[in-house]
Amino acid sequence: MFTTVRPVFIDGNNKLTDAVQSVIFEKVNGRYRAIGDILKDGKNTLSGGNEDNARRFTLLGDPAMFLALPEYRVTTDSINGKPPHNLGDTLEARCW
Repeated sequence: MFTTVRPVFIDGNNKLTDAVQSVIFEKVNGRYRAIGDILKDGKNTLSGGNEDNARRFTLLGDPAMFLALPEYRVTTDSINGKPPHNLGDTLEARCW
């Protein structure tokens, strides 16, 4: 859990969230980063007075754990041999 240990300010929270989101999906040496590294690097990118707000956040848990991020991407290029954009809506309501 990434949580606060003291009162924080919303503007600094937004900047910290943006900083963490900017590094969360970056790979280092072909691998995603551990949770501790993501938060550390996100906090270290802040400047302009936002460092104080970032120091009020801590990680409760194992910093060496990795997020369960998928390694591969799936793209649907056809359904039953037809392009998906030609099929229309495939979901419909059932009334019994």
